[in-house]
Parts: sequence; C-alpha cells; structure tokens
Amino acid sequence: MAIHPQSRSYLLLLGLTLGLPSLGTDMAMASFSATALAYCVTPAEVGYALSSFMVGFATSPLFYGPLSDRFGRKPVLLSGIFLLAAASYVSVFATSLPGLIGWRLVQGVGAGVCRPLVMAIIRDGFDGAEARSAQSYAQVVAMCGPLCGPILGALLLFYADWQIIYLALGTIAAAIGLCVWFGFAETTLPEHRVRVRAIEVWQHYRAVLGNATVRTNIMLAACAFGGQFVYVSASPLLLMTRLQLSAAAFGLAFATAATGMLLGSLLSGRLNSLRVNPRYIMLAGQCICLGASIALFVLLATSNLAVWSCISLGWCSTFAFGLVSSNAAQLALAPMRSAIGYVAGLMAFVQIGTGVAASTLVFALYNIGPAWAFLLMAGFAIAGIALLLRPTAA
Repeated sequence: MAIHPQSRSYLLLLGLTLGLPSLGTDMAMASFSATALAYCVTPAEVGYALSSFMVGFATSPLFYGPLSDRFGRKPVLLSGIFLLAAASYVSVFATSLPGLIGWRLVQGVGAGVCRPLVMAIIRDGFDGAEARSAQSYAQVVAMCGPLCGPILGALLLFYADWQIIYLALGTIAAAIGLCVWFGFAETTLPEHRVRVRAIEVWQHYRAVLGNATVRTNIMLAACAFGGQFVYVSASPLLLMTRLQLSAAAFGLAFATAATGMLLGSLLSGRLNSLRVNPRYIMLAGQCICLGASIALFVLLATSNLAVWSCISLGWCSTFAFGLVSSNAAQLALAPMRSAIGYVAGLMAFVQIGTGVAASTLVFALYNIGPAWAFLLMAGFAIAGIALLLRPTAA
C-alpha cells in the first residue's frame, strides 16, 4: 500500500532517498587509507574513485529528468537506486584500483537519479509554499548522509576491511529501493508525459532555459552549491593540514559545521509554512554566506584562524546553504506543469557541476594562498545577491 503524499513518512522516505548519494561519498572517505594499502597505491590515487563517482553523479541527471517525464518518476527512480546498489555490491569484488574506479563511476550514475527525481516528485505533489516547505524538510532528513556517513564508515572499518563500506552502501540502497517500490505511487500524470526523441529533448531544454524564472533560480541554486563546496573542499586542508586536527577530530568538527544546513533547512521550511517571501529567505542566506566568507578570508590573511572560528564560520556557510537551496529548487520548478523532469535534471547537473568546478578551483587557489579560496566563496555569494536583486528573481 502506497504512503500518503501528505504524511511525514512520505517526506521521510523522500529525504532518505535524497541523502543516499551523500552516503556514497562520505562513507567511502573513511576507507581511503585502507583501500590504498590493499591496492599498494597512495590515498591520493584512491581519490580518483571519488572523482569518478562525482562524474557519473553530475552528468546522469540530464538523462534521468527527461526519462522520468516520459516513463514516470517511479520506474526511473527505482532503476537508478538499484543500479547504485548493484554497482556497490560488485565493487566489493574489485581486484584492482582501475576496476574500483570504473564501478564507482557506475555508482555515481545510479546515485544521480536521487536529487532530480526527489525534486520532481515534490513538485508533482505540492505547489507554492507547500512545495518549498516539503523540499526543506526532505533536505533535513537527507542530512543524515553527511552527518552519519563518516562516522558509520569509520565504525564499519573498525570491524572489517574496506569492502564492508560498499557492502553496506549496496544494502542501504537496496533497502531504500524496496521502500520506494512499495511506498511510492506514480506521481506523473499521463497528460504531462512528454516524448524523449532527440529533437524533442533539445526543444524542451531550450524551452526550459528560455524561462527567466527557471533560469534565474537554477543559477541561484548553483551559486549556493558552489559556495558550499568551497567550504567542504577547503575544510580538511584547513582543519587537518593547517590546524593539525586528527582524522577523528576532523570528522566531529565537520559534522558540527554540517548541522548548520540542517537548522537552515528547518528554518526555511518553517518560514515557508508561514508564507514568508522566499526571496527574502534566500537573500538572508546569501548575505550570511558573504559575511562568513569575508571573515574566513580576513582571518586566514592575518594568520588568526583558529579551530573554533573555522568551525563556527563553516556552520554559518552551511546554515546559509540550507536557507537558499530548497527555495531555489522549487521556485525553478514552479512555472512548469509538464517537462518538470527536464528542469530538475538540468538543475542537478548545473548544481553538481558548479560544485565540482568550485572544488577544483579551491585546490588551485589554496596552493597560491589559503585565504584566496574564500574570495571564490564570496564571489558565489555576491552573484547570488545580484540575481536576487533582479526583478525576475522569484
């Protein structure tokens, strides 16, 4: 029997699905050293497996979105989740690092279904403030991934070898897939389904990009994602390399900072329930992000950065992300009745692609000087503020 869309259980399952890709990255981080030892390579080389996951994760939404508009949300969502589960199980038996890298790519392709399809399902079942509120609460549940992933990974490695990480990931994905199978009903109405022939796919994407509201909010979401990835990428360099925290202490510090996103999403959901203008919510988030990035730049430039200030300012940046991301996602989808999957897929692609590009720039700028990375974070915040001050922002 399907779960009622207005129930808390429905949002809980949507949130768990949304958080599944985070487990795919955060659990595996704990196994870098053990995997490197098993394959007789360096931990940096094992990092290519994470990069391959992100490539699949970033590009596959462009295909999942249109496919879900044609064949329905449920079968496409299930195919991606079970692909992630199957690739995770096969990764357990990878006999070489190139083999693991290849299967991590397949995992990323499967995980790429989660973000666009959850956004589309919420848009199918909710409108306006209710959609933004539902997206915020689903994101709160999704925070289980970054909060629990590193801790769960370290705990599993205490009892078994690195393969246990992928065995656990496959089992969790399969369990969520079964819950989706039995708990979700199809949300795409027959009259809203669109064909996926190549010329029509291109025409739909052109129509999506031609809508000013959709385009602006996709860029807003990308700015929020880019700023967030600057902190995520720089935090291990700052806390472990510069401030000499241990791996365990870093995990605790990172989880503490990540609670900001949880509280930001909760507040966003509550404010949307009270019918507060989402433009003001996002503007507040971008201003907080700008303030945090400037403070981090100044503290690093003057060699005054301490552990507590790095964590607290990181908390501010994740809190700001929680205020912006859910609102931008549902505002981009709001004008659409059909081709919702196209918007969701394009948004996920642009968001994740911006995050990957931001991470790459962080490593390049960090070698020049650690402070410069946070000018990039400030740039994303300024771009977001500029977009919000335009008349077509919401």
